[in-house]
Amino acid sequence: MFLLVVQISAGGGAYPLAVLPQWFQNMSPWLPVTHATDAVRSAIAGIYNGDYWISIGLLALFLVPTLLVGLVLRIPVLKLNTSLANALESTKLM
Repeated sequence: MFLLVVQISAGGGAYPLAVLPQWFQNMSPWLPVTHATDAVRSAIAGIYNGDYWISIGLLALFLVPTLLVGLVLRIPVLKLNTSLANALESTKLM
């Protein structure tokens, strides 16, 4: 949930990057939401100098590391999720 809030804020989705703190501005290019937001804005407002395709290309660069991390961490995270679900069930809250 924390990463979602940080991505929406630092991606320029909620506020323009110019009004955000410097550490948000520095983090922004490294978040996929930034490029997705730019692509949506380019699609809505019109493509200028290939802004849409540049944003889509930058967004596509996130696919390879995401797939690698997802495939490598799948089994350990699956075990962690199972243990957390069991712990949650034992509390009788959900």
